[in-house]
Amino acid sequence: MQMPEESHRVLALDVDGGFIGPSRLEFAPGLNCIIGGRGTGKTTVLEFLRYGLNALPDGEEARERRQTIERLITNNLGWATLSVEVETKDGISYRVQREVDAEPIVLDRDGDPVDISLPGPLFWAEVYSQNEIEEIANSPRFQLDLLDKFIRDEVDDLEREIERTCNHLAANADEIRSSQRQLDDCRDQLRELPDIAEKIKAFQATQAGEADGELRAEHEAKALRDAQERMIVEATGGLSGLREDLQGVGLNAVHHARSLDTSDLAAGPNAQFMTKLQGVLDDAFERVDQGIQGLDQILEEAQTRVQTLAHDMRQQQVAQERRYRELLERFEQERGKAQERTRLLARQSQLQAVNKKRIQAEQELKEHWQERRRLIHELVDLRDRRYQLRLGVAERLNERLSPTIRVQVEQCGNTDEYRRLLSEAMRNSGLRYTPLVEKAVARIPPEDLATMVRNDDVAALMDHLGIERDRAMKFLAQLRDHRMLHEIETVELHDRPTIELRDGEQYKDSTMLSTGQKCTAILPILLLESEAPLLIDQPEDNLDNAFVFDTVVQSVLGVKPKRQLIFVTHNPNIPVLGEADRIFVMASDGTTATVTAAGTVDEVRDDIERLLEGGKDAFRRRMERYGY
Repeated sequence: MQMPEESHRVLALDVDGGFIGPSRLEFAPGLNCIIGGRGTGKTTVLEFLRYGLNALPDGEEARERRQTIERLITNNLGWATLSVEVETKDGISYRVQREVDAEPIVLDRDGDPVDISLPGPLFWAEVYSQNEIEEIANSPRFQLDLLDKFIRDEVDDLEREIERTCNHLAANADEIRSSQRQLDDCRDQLRELPDIAEKIKAFQATQAGEADGELRAEHEAKALRDAQERMIVEATGGLSGLREDLQGVGLNAVHHARSLDTSDLAAGPNAQFMTKLQGVLDDAFERVDQGIQGLDQILEEAQTRVQTLAHDMRQQQVAQERRYRELLERFEQERGKAQERTRLLARQSQLQAVNKKRIQAEQELKEHWQERRRLIHELVDLRDRRYQLRLGVAERLNERLSPTIRVQVEQCGNTDEYRRLLSEAMRNSGLRYTPLVEKAVARIPPEDLATMVRNDDVAALMDHLGIERDRAMKFLAQLRDHRMLHEIETVELHDRPTIELRDGEQYKDSTMLSTGQKCTAILPILLLESEAPLLIDQPEDNLDNAFVFDTVVQSVLGVKPKRQLIFVTHNPNIPVLGEADRIFVMASDGTTATVTAAGTVDEVRDDIERLLEGGKDAFRRRMERYGY
């Protein structure tokens, strides 16, 4: 049989020790079945394949199942190594080697390591352990993953864009917070500016004449000299700060250079690579050091020039200050007022500089908010595009599986993360928050709630939740932290799929079905065409033989020319009526398991009769009973 076109394929599994080693299983392109008695290593074979292909369940969403599989791997592989040979849909072969508690190593056909990861765009497989199909029926999140496998590349691209946009939004939230703090600080300082301006105006109203005008001009010149002096100090401090920062970078580079010393590795295997690596690092750190020295020299020269300017300016200011003092002595009776006026003018000058910073902060804040609105729009658009893809999958599945199975997708229908976020924020609030959170999740979209919090819109919250003012104020107060607001505004409301099975004249949600009905709803979706191999441990579990024959076997016959299937099974209908291309017969003495036979249905006919039919006598008696 020829390999299916444009599909990935598992070529072989090699194990050099452990419970099922040494052994080698070579898989056919179409339907492969692994049969045997209880405890003969059938599930171990499938989970070894899963482990080699790095296709274990997610550690967060299916932690218990992952831990169960990892224990099986540890107990049955021990110190041995397993290898999985694969061929991509493009005809490129790789060999994946893996040991317990180690990452997989991917080798090309020449045995050289290659920098690719599994699962990934070059190769991936779908693997389902016992009862995992039932778990899919119970979990909208797993059902979403099931839909996404049909649009894997497109969804992966969108997920990367969504993650990038969310990261930009997080950085944007920090920028908004920083600009807002700077703006608030400037506004706090500027509150005294009108009072100072009034006092200066009062001084001007009480002083008249040429002498008073001369005194006023000297006051203003004095305030300007003070501002110029502050600028010199700021420039000197800024240059010194930059030099200190450069010194910190230099010390950090030295620390990294010492920590990345490869000299103790340059005598062992792959020594030539360690020598080259050391050369790359040495060159990089040397160029960094040269760059730092060059920048430091530029800053040092600038400091020297600033100091020269400061010296020259201060010499000139001596004469200016002398004239100022002489003028004050001529107006001794006004000396106290003059000093106060000088102080006020100096403070006015400082606050005018603060006002410039305020204007700049307001502009930056405006730009940050414009950028945030753009990013939010981009995020919504990306999620909309992802939903449309999923909606298309649901429509195609309905075309293929109707009227038995119906698939629907509700956009943003899963509010679990939104609910968790609000519940976390409400802890220690003093409120009986569970009913409030449920109302908020049901009635207020996250972006609308974020707007209410920013605008302190107590009335709107009271109206939406039907609560009194005091409780609404406390609710809003718990959400004012800028990070919480960012999380609310960008929280992922996952699309919610619904997979339904027709039962009589009604459709029933898979989560409400019996165990057998759950598998009846999910398995036909798994058995549709895909470029990925499909590995299932006992797909017939909880299914009646009529469904196995009418649906599973017929689906297998239709899909196996286009897709590789590897099943662990106890049901003879699957290998026999599904016309398995290769059957592996497993046996065990309790200590080790072996493959006692491998071949087509005809080549292992006796084993099928013995293991799956109960032997020839049982088969004959059933024929006598039923008359055929």
